[in-house]
Amino acid sequence: MENFKKTVSFVDAEGHRATITAEITNLNGYPEFTASNYSGQCLDEIKPANAAQKHLIYLWENWHLNGMHAGTPEQEAAVKEWQAQGNKYNYDAICKYLALNNLYVIEHPKTGKAYKYGEGWIVRGLPEGFDNDLKDTIKDIEAAEAEREAKKEKKTGDARILELMSEQDINENMLDACRAYLKAIGADDLSDFLESYQGEFKDDEDFAQDMAEQLGAINTNTSWPNNCIDWKQAARELMMDYSEQDGFYFRNL
Repeated sequence: MENFKKTVSFVDAEGHRATITAEITNLNGYPEFTASNYSGQCLDEIKPANAAQKHLIYLWENWHLNGMHAGTPEQEAAVKEWQAQGNKYNYDAICKYLALNNLYVIEHPKTGKAYKYGEGWIVRGLPEGFDNDLKDTIKDIEAAEAEREAKKEKKTGDARILELMSEQDINENMLDACRAYLKAIGADDLSDFLESYQGEFKDDEDFAQDMAEQLGAINTNTSWPNNCIDWKQAARELMMDYSEQDGFYFRNL
C-alpha cells in the first residue's frame, strides 16, 4: 500500500468546521493509518452531516493507529463494552476488569504466545483496498462540501437580490429575471430593471418576432409575407439595442 496524505475540510451537522488530515505511511514496515484535526486526534467530536463524513469517522474509529493496539481484538472489544457503560479509560481499572473476565492474559493473535493487555503493541493490518476506500471517501466529502458551498452562495445571493427587488417594488416571481439582469450588467442595482426588462424567450429570433408583433409591424393573422421574413437578420439588427442573459432579454439603457 503506497503512502498517502490528504487534508479535507468540511462542515459537520452542527455547523462546526473540521479540517482533517488523513495519512497512510509505511515508516514501521507496515501500512499505518492516522487521522487528526486541528485540535488533535478527536474526530469522535465531529457530528457527521452525511454518509461520507460518517464513513470517515468509521475508518478512524476502526483503523486509526492500527499499529498501536494495546490489546487483542477480544481485549479491545471488552474494553469498548466497559467504556460504553460510562467508565472512563483507566489502565489499572481496565486490567482488573479484563482479569475478572479472564481476558487480561490471552493468546497473541500472531505469535500464539501469552499476551498481557498493554505489554506491547499489536498491529492490525489494514484491509485490502483500504487506501482506495479512504481516497473515495475524501472525494465524496469534497464533492458534498462543494455542493453545500454552492447552495450557500446561491442562497446568500438570492437573499440580497430579494432585498433589492423589495426596494424597487418588484414582484418576487421575477427573481430569476432579476438575477439574470444583475449578472448581465455586472452591478448590484435594479433601479432600471423594470424599464429594461423585455421578457423571456427561447432565442433571439423568437424575441425579434415577438417585438415585431408588439409593434404591429406584422399581421399575425396572415402567413404571407410573415413566412418570408429573414428573422435571423431581423434579430441581428434588433440585438444591437438589446442584451440577452440566461434566456431573459433587456433593452440597453
